[in-house]
Amino acid sequence: YKVAVVGYDVLFSELDNLDAARGSLVERLEKRGTPKATAEELLGESNDQAFADAIKAQGKTILAYSFGTLDAAGRSKGIIEQGFTTEMILPAPLSYNLARIPPGMVRELFGSSSYRPPIQILNQAAHGTGYVPIDSDEDGVMRAQIMVARFQDGNRVPLSLAVLKALAGDGNLILNFGALGDQKVIIQNPNGGAEAEFPINEHGQMLVNFRGPEGTFQHYSFTDILHQRIPAADLSGKILLVGATARGLGDRFNTPRKGDFPGVEIHANAIDNILGNDVIVRSADDKVERIVGLVLGLLMVLAASFLSANLTAMAAVILGGSYTLIARHLLWDDHQLIGIVYPLLMLVSTYTVTAGFRYY
Repeated sequence: YKVAVVGYDVLFSELDNLDAARGSLVERLEKRGTPKATAEELLGESNDQAFADAIKAQGKTILAYSFGTLDAAGRSKGIIEQGFTTEMILPAPLSYNLARIPPGMVRELFGSSSYRPPIQILNQAAHGTGYVPIDSDEDGVMRAQIMVARFQDGNRVPLSLAVLKALAGDGNLILNFGALGDQKVIIQNPNGGAEAEFPINEHGQMLVNFRGPEGTFQHYSFTDILHQRIPAADLSGKILLVGATARGLGDRFNTPRKGDFPGVEIHANAIDNILGNDVIVRSADDKVERIVGLVLGLLMVLAASFLSANLTAMAAVILGGSYTLIARHLLWDDHQLIGIVYPLLMLVSTYTVTAGFRYY
């Protein structure tokens, strides 16, 4: 299909079941006097070896790995789960080529003390590896992707960014942590020019601008690709992400768009945001919100002082509704995220106090 880059949102951290049985048979044949090479030839090529050969032939396949518990700078040294390791397995996971991080900022970044890499035969064959973070906000909704995670004193790269690095011809990845509000990631092409850049917050997260509901990005059945039922033009030169979308397999999350969203399509949205240069940007401070809150409060005081009770209530609804619509417009059309809780709280509290005082 001549796909440009393949990204697997699948963890190949264990041997293929048939390969494990094959290894046991080889050992038994060796004990009976059969040379190892002969035994392996009799049993045929292993599935993992065939997959590794295909990955090498494709040339730009990115495999996924997972971290243990992600916390502030990976300071947690709790129990290491089975299958995870604290040791670096070579080749190491992809890292940023250059990271400008002022002193004190590292403590703000996510990190882990352990990870679960692909099995070694696949790890060596892959073009690179990127982590697949599973981290949501406190209400259980995934609104952002973690674009940098600390591990073994390195600034590691997620699957989505590893795919874009391969697409850009393996140019440099630059992590730039300046003053608050000037934090960004730069993807360079091999000539040194900026292929793409996008903002992140102080924790290294990028707010995802979801394009739409599930299926906004074209889905193809894995079996249709294996049997070459898909027109070649549909995939040629494209980024292909491979992942599980069936509900019973568990790789689904709550997002602002839908409460049951496939994880692989979250990566697709993040990649498309970066390519389209329309990542959602959160204001660096709450100055705008404080000013708007003050203005709404003053307007509410004036309304409550000179208008009747009914007109005052109507003014509160109009002011609150107008600000909410403006905030919604900035988010969906200009990709600017501004807070609404503080200004609306100021409006409601001012209305309650001034209208209540006048009533008293």
